[in-house]
Amino acid sequence: MNYRGVLFDWNGTIFFDSDKHKKAWQLFLPEKIGREVSEDEIRTNCLGQTNSEILRRYFGQSLSDDEVYRLAYEKEALYRSLCLKDTENLHMVKGAEEYFNYLKENGIPFTLATGSEIENVKFYFETFRIDRWFSLDNIVWDDGTVPGKPAPDFYIRGAAKLGLEPKDCIVFEDSSAGVQSAVNSGAHAVVQMMQGTHNPRYPGVALACTDFCDIAAFNAL
Repeated sequence: MNYRGVLFDWNGTIFFDSDKHKKAWQLFLPEKIGREVSEDEIRTNCLGQTNSEILRRYFGQSLSDDEVYRLAYEKEALYRSLCLKDTENLHMVKGAEEYFNYLKENGIPFTLATGSEIENVKFYFETFRIDRWFSLDNIVWDDGTVPGKPAPDFYIRGAAKLGLEPKDCIVFEDSSAGVQSAVNSGAHAVVQMMQGTHNPRYPGVALACTDFCDIAAFNAL
């Protein structure tokens, strides 16, 4: 094993919810900006980025923090309602719990570095009972002070939470911006989580997989 810690993105990585975020943006934005937005536009402009960056891209850089909060709250409430309606898919990716338990049992530190804001983070803690492995004070989330991916800050801060540097950690990601963030941080290796086999493999990825079951492959990185 050549790594000392593990950093996880959440959305689209541990919880396959990219379709919910895309749907929420496609419902939310046209009502606000008066035009339709395509799935490709959402993938490019929204996935893997912070709400403040996305909202200021569409509503202008002069958008106040209060306006960002209000609009983001509305969009994320819509997203959570879509998650709750799809009960069949309201679960973590196959093998995630077992991998978390493996890391915990073997004393390998790990944490989340998610672009989600606090209401969604609390939703994940309650819905998936991730307090079994994480606490709010040992993860990184979008508190308004972290530059969004592909900037490296989420993974630099995540590694610091573990008392490590990114070069000591493997990172699990799914989006182009997220993979680039991990690469930019100098992470030891990046594993790209794919929902199905149709996704492109992004530059800098050491391993691509659809679940967390192949722990031996992770340990070989």
